[in-house]
Amino acid sequence: MISAGLLSAVINDTAVVALLMPSVIHISKKNQISSSKLLMPLSFGALMGGICTLLGTSTNILVSGIAEKSGLPAFGVFEMSKMGLVFLAAGILYMLTLGKWLLPKRKAKSGLSELLDLGNYVVEVTITEDYENLEEPILKQKLFKDGSIKALQIVRENGTKVKVYPNTPVTQGDVIRIICDQENLSKLKKSKRNRNQS
Repeated sequence: MISAGLLSAVINDTAVVALLMPSVIHISKKNQISSSKLLMPLSFGALMGGICTLLGTSTNILVSGIAEKSGLPAFGVFEMSKMGLVFLAAGILYMLTLGKWLLPKRKAKSGLSELLDLGNYVVEVTITEDYENLEEPILKQKLFKDGSIKALQIVRENGTKVKVYPNTPVTQGDVIRIICDQENLSKLKKSKRNRNQS
């Protein structure tokens, strides 16, 4: 928090957080501490440090400009430093005492697919004349019964986009936009090949 606060006094607080975040995550992994317990204080330190000087945040520059347009003198670069440092010190003291008990302890996501929330695909399925559940509503379709494949939207043959409800019928020529994981996508491809061979 001290590093973030002092840096954000002279450069933008968003840039400070982006600059220090990799180091903080590395420290949390090395010491087996939840990243959220260190990233939130980093952000708070940057925000509080930003009010220490005129350059710390764009809001300070904006307020100074408004004051100058209103006939008041513009703020000096270090005019708000005294109170800014008091707020920064109070914030650090709070986070070292009461604040540390309020910080969330979130488990880090390990795998790359889990981290980026990859694994689900949006796929378009075209309904042909040999589809076995023609004219039946979505809730009766075998494809969607177990909930692992979800229908997002139906595009009718004439180009009309239909919102999916349980009683929405599936007709020949429909293009159904679905969301599913890799395993179910493979099953869909396999069942399509089996139908083509038979």
